[in-house]
Amino acid sequence: MIKVENLSYSFPQKDLYNSISFTLEEGEHCAFIGRNGSGKSTLIDIIMDPEKYIFEGKVEKESNCRIGYVSQFSQLDKIEETTVFQYIGEKFITLQNEIASICSEMETSSDIEPLLEKYQEALDAFAAINGDDFEKNN
Repeated sequence: MIKVENLSYSFPQKDLYNSISFTLEEGEHCAFIGRNGSGKSTLIDIIMDPEKYIFEGKVEKESNCRIGYVSQFSQLDKIEETTVFQYIGEKFITLQNEIASICSEMETSSDIEPLLEKYQEALDAFAAINGDDFEKNN
């Protein structure tokens, strides 16, 4: 659970929030939508690491709370048409392909030790981004 109560925050030149409150229960999702400079990224940063900021109000997170965050698309992403699903799934697909490639190499290699190490690193990276959950949801 994430609970924000009466959060107020401002930069020296701009007030961003004035007493905003909301609660997200386990399993709920939300999106922050607004104009450039309206404070969407700052709000996420405050929720993720409130100790970095001086603000009024309260931000509470359960200790086992995990936050998934998709940052703004960069200018490089505009070169190629990409769906949101493709953008989010790109790392998963890349790691899946890397794991499959390493498995293929292991079938024909006589020196398997370095490949086992690469395989474990790829599996660890896949686990770190919850690759199994991504597969279940598709």
